Amino acid sequence: MSQNKLDEIRKKYQSSLQSKADELEQCWRSAESSFFSENTVATLRGRVHNLGGSAGMYGYDTVAASAKRVESQLSGGPEDSASWRKQVKEDVQQLVTLLRDEATIVS
Repeated sequence: MSQNKLDEIRKKYQSSLQSKADELEQCWRSAESSFFSENTVATLRGRVHNLGGSAGMYGYDTVAASAKRVESQLSGGPEDSASWRKQVKEDVQQLVTLLRDEATIVS
């Protein structure tokens, strides 16, 4: 595949980062409002997992690492712990910020 085609594909992925940030925020709000029900945490974890894989594939290594960290927390955290919720919230917010930052970078 030519470099131009790869650049075009990466740019298309980049254009989806803002909507991915919005979706992630919505999933977090759903999890929070449901008091971290098993279903909403699983949905959030799935979104973060997919994001981690796709971001890494397109060269967004910082986003991928952040997503993997959040996924790990969601996979093993005590959802009833206030400190766990606070840490995950901060990390989700950081991931959303990274997505928005990457979405606005002009290459």
